[in-house]
Order: sequence, then structure tokens, then C-alpha cells
Amino acid sequence: MSTFSALNVFKSLSKATAQLRGRQLSETREQLSLIAGFASYHDLQSVGQRRPDDARLLRFVFGVERFEDVVSLTGVAKELDEHVTQLALRDELAPKTSDIRFHMGGLFVQSRYDEEKGLLFASGEAELTCIEQVGYTPQFAQQFRWFTAILNFEVKFREQRWQLVPSSFSMRLEEIEDDDDFLEDSIDDFPSSEFWNL
Repeated sequence: MSTFSALNVFKSLSKATAQLRGRQLSETREQLSLIAGFASYHDLQSVGQRRPDDARLLRFVFGVERFEDVVSLTGVAKELDEHVTQLALRDELAPKTSDIRFHMGGLFVQSRYDEEKGLLFASGEAELTCIEQVGYTPQFAQQFRWFTAILNFEVKFREQRWQLVPSSFSMRLEEIEDDDDFLEDSIDDFPSSEFWNL
């Protein structure tokens, strides 16, 4: 079984915990298996071999119930947001002014975990809102543009935590045309039809 499979990572974690606490490895494995939600270490082993993506095992070992959720972990999400922002600012579609920022939302990711390398290969899309300050008065106006960011990146599992691999990151922006909903929104604010029939 590969080094970074959930079962092998569990074994490594058990060994480190046993050494740290000065306890027997077998006793530690049993205790950690119970904490993870299994009936015994034997139960955990059986499940880990048959279903390596079992939610209980993944949650205990990797901190997520599905590999797609790795990108939602606080540290990874922060790194991801920073990389997306940096690349978006350099993209040829981005405004070339000094006072702009991007807000990322609606992230959708598909992923594949490589047990041999401990790497999660991820691809997906995110919604990016570009907020640009315009005007020279004390009350700056804001101009908005919307983009879809097409992302590809890797996240590695090392020393019991997930880290974004910066060199793996690539992104392409596609601008979303802004539909002018001003008229429709304004009509809703008009008085009812009785007003006009007086």
C-alpha cells in the first residue's frame, strides 16, 4: 500500500502518537481507531483496505470527509485566494489601474488524490468580482466587472497538513458580460398601476 494512503498515514500518526505519549503502539492504534469512529483497529484496517475514501477515515487522517473539501480548509483556502488574486491582477483582462481588488466566490472543484505522491490534483472554476475604485472625489465610486476563473493546481499532504503547491498553479480568466438590469430593477420601484389610473 502506498505511503500516502489514508491507512498508512493513520499508521504513521499512530506511531508518532505512541512515541510522544510513551505508550504501546497497539494500544494507541486501538484508542485512535475508536476516536475515529471505528469498532476497533481491525475494523479500521478492513474498511481502509476496502474503501480507502471512507468519510470517517478521511476525516480523522486528512481533516476532510471528501478530497474536494481540502480546498475549503482554512490554510489552503487562504493560500488559494492569494494566488488567484495575484494571477488575476496580472491577467491581460484585468484593469490596469492601481486601485483594484478581486473577490473570489462560488468555487467549484473536482479532484483526484494520488496515494503514491500524497498529491491532490484539482481543477475547477471560481467566480471573481473585480472591484475598481474610480473618480477623484472624496466619495469614490466603484466599478464592477465579473469573471470566471478556470483553475488548475495541486495540494500536497506533508507533516500532517495540506499545502498548496505554488508552482503547480495555473489560471485563465473569462469575462462575464454585464447584463444591464437597471431598467427592470427600476420598474419594480415605481408606484402601483392604481397611481397611473387616477
